[in-house]
Amino acid sequence: MGHTDRERKRYQEDPEYAKAQRDGKKTRYSTDKQHAQEKRERERERALERYHTDDDYAKQKREREQERALERYHTDDDYAQQKKRNVQINREKKQNLADVNKDIEQFQMECKEGPEYVCTVCHRLLFHNQVVICHRDGEKSRYVQAVKHCLTGTYVHQCNEDCSPHACPIAKSSRGTEWICHCCHRHMIDKKTIPYEAQSNKMKVPEIPPELKSLNTLESQLIAKRIPFMKVAALPKGGQKGVVGPVVCVPADVSETHAILPRMPSEAQLIKVKLKRKLQYSGHHMYRQISPMKVDVALKYLVENNEHYSGTSIDADWAVSWNEEGGLVEPSDAEQGGNGTLEDHTAPEHGESVNEEGNDMEGPTRNDIEDDETDNIIRQVNVEEAMEEAALSEEDAVEEAALSEEETIKEAALSEEETVEEAALSEEEELDSRLRGLPHDTCLQPVDIGQDFLDHHDERVMCVAPGEGSKPISVFQEVGGEAMSFPVQFPTGKFSFNVDRDVRITPSKYFKARLMGADTRFASDTNYIFFAQYVTELRFIQSNISISMRKGSPTTSGGRKISASMLSNKEDLQAILKSDEGYRFLQPVRGTPQFWDKALNELYAMIRQLGIPTWFATFSAADLRWPEVLEAIRQDHGTVPVSELSWEERCDILKSNPVTAARMFDRRVKLFFKHLIKSPSQPIGEVIDTFTRTEFQQRGSPHIHCLFWVKDAPKLGVNSEEEICSFVDRYVCCQLPNSETDKELFDIVSQVQMHRKGHTSSCKKGGKICRFGFPKPPVNQTFLCSPVSLQDLTDEESASIAGRKKQAESDLKKFWDVLDKKTEPEKCSTEDVLKEANLTTAQVCDALNLIANRKQVFLRREPKDMWVNNFNPHLLRAWNANMDIQYVLDAYSCVKYIVSYISKAEREMGKLLKQAQKESRDGK
Repeated sequence: MGHTDRERKRYQEDPEYAKAQRDGKKTRYSTDKQHAQEKRERERERALERYHTDDDYAKQKREREQERALERYHTDDDYAQQKKRNVQINREKKQNLADVNKDIEQFQMECKEGPEYVCTVCHRLLFHNQVVICHRDGEKSRYVQAVKHCLTGTYVHQCNEDCSPHACPIAKSSRGTEWICHCCHRHMIDKKTIPYEAQSNKMKVPEIPPELKSLNTLESQLIAKRIPFMKVAALPKGGQKGVVGPVVCVPADVSETHAILPRMPSEAQLIKVKLKRKLQYSGHHMYRQISPMKVDVALKYLVENNEHYSGTSIDADWAVSWNEEGGLVEPSDAEQGGNGTLEDHTAPEHGESVNEEGNDMEGPTRNDIEDDETDNIIRQVNVEEAMEEAALSEEDAVEEAALSEEETIKEAALSEEETVEEAALSEEEELDSRLRGLPHDTCLQPVDIGQDFLDHHDERVMCVAPGEGSKPISVFQEVGGEAMSFPVQFPTGKFSFNVDRDVRITPSKYFKARLMGADTRFASDTNYIFFAQYVTELRFIQSNISISMRKGSPTTSGGRKISASMLSNKEDLQAILKSDEGYRFLQPVRGTPQFWDKALNELYAMIRQLGIPTWFATFSAADLRWPEVLEAIRQDHGTVPVSELSWEERCDILKSNPVTAARMFDRRVKLFFKHLIKSPSQPIGEVIDTFTRTEFQQRGSPHIHCLFWVKDAPKLGVNSEEEICSFVDRYVCCQLPNSETDKELFDIVSQVQMHRKGHTSSCKKGGKICRFGFPKPPVNQTFLCSPVSLQDLTDEESASIAGRKKQAESDLKKFWDVLDKKTEPEKCSTEDVLKEANLTTAQVCDALNLIANRKQVFLRREPKDMWVNNFNPHLLRAWNANMDIQYVLDAYSCVKYIVSYISKAEREMGKLLKQAQKESRDGK
């Protein structure tokens, strides 16, 4: 009898041995994951092989599954309803395979859902597809006791006597159920550990007390022990905010600031205050009316409750008093101290903010933001990418590696002399006057020069400069720097980023949790958003520098060994910086030239593998046009329907939470691709691959550029021009819809697809009347325009073509003259214009070919459609905002477009990279 037979016999005859064997196998299966995985795979392969080879076994298997499903169908109502829904959905899919209207309806329905589901663990506001129901007790509960304390239940509504006895609307909403996000659920179930973003991981901040909640922006800055200076600009068309350059944290003496504020009898009495970087500057960082009483009450609260203010002393006798006539009494020089003064100014109206964002330099300044540098100067928070539920693994790995190192980053490169001689000051002001309008990294940008002039007359304004004479401190240098910069958000000063936590968290995960939180104190503060963005990017850059120094290539591309002497040699260092080797560490950092270079290489690879893309499309955001965006931001606040709000009120709602606005756009894009672009209805053909890039426009809202590869699409040089034109006509049009038969699409096209007849400054770049080619020439048929090549032609042929070009210009001039004379061109047809100009369609098409400088497709259009931009009817109806779609004739144009944004990225990232280099060098 063999060894195996003896063990089998013993297993059958000895119950204790059999039990020990079973327990051992169970223990190994539960503890050895690799063994368990191999076991499951072997059983799956064995069952699959038997199913395909043993007909009786396969038949029995199917019958058992059918019986089990049938029994569950009759006993489990939820399962039965789900099966019915699935059957109905499958039937509808088969019956309405090509019904794009169904897809549009589904898309619009899902777009109405906002981030209203709060995770009970991390308290982030999420969408429905990002959460599951939390079963903390009962048979369905799978949470071990060690992590159950993470389930807070804070935002779950509990009905009370105030609720309706029959139908509580809150109980039926998302707040009536306890939810948990997939990320926290996975950590607690699979890893049985506390999630990074859990509130129990020292992420919970106390409620903002009434003493701090009523403070305005300037009052909050006056009580901060660290002032985060940044240059913020009000963007056009809505007043959203954009930031320029880095953020510099400057220590401020709140005791001295408090001492120079006037004594006020009540909170209702206000004074005008300018916050400056230097008192000698006539410009300012911030200018608003404040209540000194509120500042006093807030500081007293912080001294008693905030750990960073425990040693701060507040003088009960303020140096400036308030006389009976209600005017400021100027204190003596001894009373004032060095950081406060009074000057004659015109103040804003009661409660009004004038020039809240100013510039700390002599004299008026201009707006630095120009049309052609929108994307490289304005650095808006990209939450579409930045608000993903989990950070990129590469980014997290870099940040985790950086967190393991104890690096001390020294002061940023902006030092101020503590005392200024009068002679030196005059020279400094003279220098500043020469540099008016140039970017200053530690100040804010003025908005209204006219108001700035008025602010120098009639009334008195108090000027304070709490940070004057202080050296800037790196945002990573001290513990609690974030809490001291934003004391309103951190009333007790605890649980900011750089505190010791049970589970270590990376900067990107930390700030995402803050900005996506159900408590919107962080997402509604624009300064905090820019602070978070800058800190995250700077930390990521420095982390990559550190890793590159430790793990980078030890030799150059030429084989020379990199040494300290080489890096200290100017010529050797310049040689390294001229190649890509000196900047390769920036490749994972979004927005850097190396990041876009990697994206460009990926696009090259796609073109090599897939060929020239079929469509190039752009989809813009219409935040004020989409009511679901505004509803998601304001949630339960306000009962007035969005449709009845004024434009100014809508802008105020949008500015109150730019994070939610960006997340709603990101979700809309994903749903758009899912339900329209890649749907079975195929509104632009069967899309097999895509390339996308999201950017923020000058007004601060995002838009997305896309390249689509369509299966079996006709290609230039392979298919005939007739086939290409027929394909384009099938999916793209530019006709204004009939207002009676399709009023919905007519309204959308009229409101978002019409090019402005007066043109904009963007149209006139390069000295052109309109670089987009509007108005478009009306033609009776879609045709492919190809410029005439003059290469390899004889002199006689070149002269002939030159003569034809003159004739073409003459014909087109007659054509446009007839159109210009029409007072109501929308009432005439293309045939009428051609007849009056004594031209034919062939002559117009030939003339356009002769004067063209690039290949393009001219769509069939009538005179009333001359200002209508290209669109796909189905996509435009669903997207409900401006779009553009073009058939790609030249892959080089697409690549050139991407390259142009790499050059813009270089200009934009310049200051940030220089600041990171400076801090890294000083800190090491």
